[in-house]
Order: sequence, then structure tokens, then C-alpha cells
Amino acid sequence: MKKNKVAIHIPAIDNKSETKKGFLRASEVLSLEKLLRESPAIDFMGNIDFHKVRVENNKFVSEGVDLAETDLFFWFAPNMQKSIPLLSALNNHTRVIKNPVSFATTADKFLAHSLLKSKGLPVAEFALISCDDIDMMKSLLAEWKTLILKPRLGSFGRGIIKIDKLETLRDIAGMLRMEHQQKNIFIEKFYENDPEEWTSTTLINGKIIYGYRKKLEKFADWKVYDPKAIGGGSFWVDPQPVKALAEKAAATLDTSIVGFDFIKTQEGYKIVDENNFPGFYPECFEKAEKEESRLIADLIISSLSV
Repeated sequence: MKKNKVAIHIPAIDNKSETKKGFLRASEVLSLEKLLRESPAIDFMGNIDFHKVRVENNKFVSEGVDLAETDLFFWFAPNMQKSIPLLSALNNHTRVIKNPVSFATTADKFLAHSLLKSKGLPVAEFALISCDDIDMMKSLLAEWKTLILKPRLGSFGRGIIKIDKLETLRDIAGMLRMEHQQKNIFIEKFYENDPEEWTSTTLINGKIIYGYRKKLEKFADWKVYDPKAIGGGSFWVDPQPVKALAEKAAATLDTSIVGFDFIKTQEGYKIVDENNFPGFYPECFEKAEKEESRLIADLIISSLSV
């Protein structure tokens, strides 16, 4: 039986630290490495630091391993945004998971919302408008009454502003254009909702693993706000009410590890955020009777046969 060469890039955190979004605990990384070494289908090349990759004539070498010669390279690290072009180039030579194209789409709230809506999924109503389009601003405020201004590539609630006055929206858009050379702004309709009915989800390999909800101390008024981007402060909730929607959304984005934030409105559940790095919370995995390392090992092994 031919073995497939597999390398991974997964930074670990200390078991004593609060689990951060997108990182596995050190014990789970070691367990994953053991599962991959013991798999009869895999020739495990190691947990390679992708930040040390040097590229020469399509050889992507780090720590003595040419990643272009592997059959699959798996990465799971939130600090890789600037490495997406390099991962995309590597994807021309081997299979890269997380897929960098899907990652880029999911990271961009406009692209993700647009794709999900095209497949009939209930995303919050949204618009992408010019910073100079005052008429469109007036029209949206007249229709929606209250809206939310979001950074397209934002996370952890940072930079999200609730607006109900034209003057505020106009002035913020003008500042973004002048100070940051930003041409467009991304806007969502604001829906009245109860934070105690929010459901966030974690999906691996297309299947929902669990739902979770942020504790109220993580909220700043109407939104989750985590300025230090440390995650945590969550507890398990039953994902069944949003299971079908979340799994269809994951399939639509064609991404192997993803999460969605749902709010419950008078119109039903709405997707208000897509997360490339959903919460990986030990207590939630335990409640769901799942192991992170086994789920990721199964994802890697199943991807080899596709």
C-alpha cells in the first residue's frame, strides 16, 4: 500500500492557557501527530513551521522538507493571513487544507455573505456601497432604520459600529476614504435579537461538532467585543436548531473547518458572521463526546482519497 506524504503546520498553546480560537492545545497536537504517524495510509513528514518556508524554482522547503513534494499539507493557524498567496502557490503543487481560496472567501464578510445568499441561506441583509454614495446611505437607513458598519476582514467584534443617523454614517465613510483610502464600506441590517439566543457553531469536515454561546460578560451592549482577540468565555449549546443551515453553509463555502454565528430574529435564524477559526473549546468537545485530534486526523485521511 502506497503511503501518502503528509505535513502539517499547527502551532500549539500550553494546556494551562485559555484555549484561543484557531489553536489546538499542545496535548491535542501531540495526539494528532501520533495518529498520523500510526496511520497505514500516511508517511508523516512532521509539524513544519510554514513561516520558515523558502521557495526556489517551485521547491517550498522548510526544516528540510519540500512541501511541494507532499501529497497533502494541512495548516490551522490564525496568524497566516499574509501567507495566503504563498499557500495558494503551494496549492498548485499539492493539496492544501485549509484551502487558501476558500479561506480567502470565508475571511471576507462581503464575499462570504454574497456566496451564501446566492444559495438561499439566511444571511443578514447586506450592502457594499461607495464611501461617497450619500443617496444609497439615505436609502438604506430609510429601509433598515438601523444598520451595522463592519470591516470586511474584521473579527472579535472590533471595528463594528451600530448606526441610525445619516450624519454618522456619512462622516465615518468620509474618514475611512480620506485616512485609509477605502473606496467602499460593508453594511448589514441590524436585527433586534436576544444575546441569550445566539448560537455559534464549530464544523469540521462538513459536520457540525457543537454549538456554543458567549457568556454575557463577553458582550459590550449588543455585540461580542474581544479587543485582545483571546476567545474563550463560552459554553456548550445544542446546535440542532441551526445544524442543517450550518452544514449547508459549510458545503457552500467548501471549507474544511469553519464556524457560523447565528442570531434569532422575528424572521428566523440569520447568519451574521463566518469564522475561519471557530471556537475550539475543550469543555465543548467533551460535552459533544468528540476529540479534536481524532476529528482532524479523520479529516486529513478522508481528504487523501478525494
